[in-house]
Amino acid sequence: MKVAELQIKQNIRPLKPADSAAGIQKSGGARPETPFGALLERQLSEASGLKFSAHAIKRMETRALSLNELDLQRLQQGLQQLEARGAQNSVIVMDDRAFVVSVKNRTVVTAIDQIQNNQKIFTNIDSLAIV
Repeated sequence: MKVAELQIKQNIRPLKPADSAAGIQKSGGARPETPFGALLERQLSEASGLKFSAHAIKRMETRALSLNELDLQRLQQGLQQLEARGAQNSVIVMDDRAFVVSVKNRTVVTAIDQIQNNQKIFTNIDSLAIV
């Protein structure tokens, strides 16, 4: 699923100028705008219990990586298996993609495509899951 599709599916809409005027608090201060990446991360984590760092979201956008519901379930399953074994920082390999995850924080740190052609070395990890 591409980022644009996630936006549509998760009903994420950008703030309109009228929306920010309505968000003024009684104290007189304006509500700070939430960056798109933070909104996307929040929606994804609510949907799957899995968070995506801003870096991971950026990499997914630039590398045109897409995730569907089954992919999110597979990532979640891999994360649960790693968590059960006491992993800290891991790589989850799924088809031709790899996701570096912080198991403790339940966060995808970065995403890599076509691992067999480009990336073959991962550092600072303690485990690997193939889902």
